[in-house]
Amino acid sequence: MSTEQMARRLTDIEEIKQLKARYFRNIDTKNWKGYRECFADDFKFFGNEDVKPMVVGGDEYVAWAARLYPVGGARTMHHGHNPEIEVTSERTATGIWSLGSRTLGADGKEETLSRGGATFYYEEYEKGSDGKWRIKQSRIRSSGPMPPMLK
Repeated sequence: MSTEQMARRLTDIEEIKQLKARYFRNIDTKNWKGYRECFADDFKFFGNEDVKPMVVGGDEYVAWAARLYPVGGARTMHHGHNPEIEVTSERTATGIWSLGSRTLGADGKEETLSRGGATFYYEEYEKGSDGKWRIKQSRIRSSGPMPPMLK
């Protein structure tokens, strides 16, 4: 691999890390417009062991998340850790992220997303014609019981 190719690869990895940071910040601040910018139009979201996606489409996914976490409702904290990103082509990549998440419901009750297990995102990314990386597909898996919204 040439120095130029290595630099491009490392830049792509950093851009994907920045994308995922915006994803977490925007869901926690309920900035749905900024959150939508993180996803490809044909985005697919899968629950733990789903064969078929739970939600298809970037707009549809953001609407689903906005219903799940309405403004004035639950307060959330999502942290992604230990990214394992592989650039698979000039326009595609895959990634695995550890998830740390806490939710404080409108009723004041605190819950964790994984409820006692390790939780991971398994994702595919796509670079658009505008040169920006977006999440193309996301699957969330947990070693513990999944919350009802993700079953």
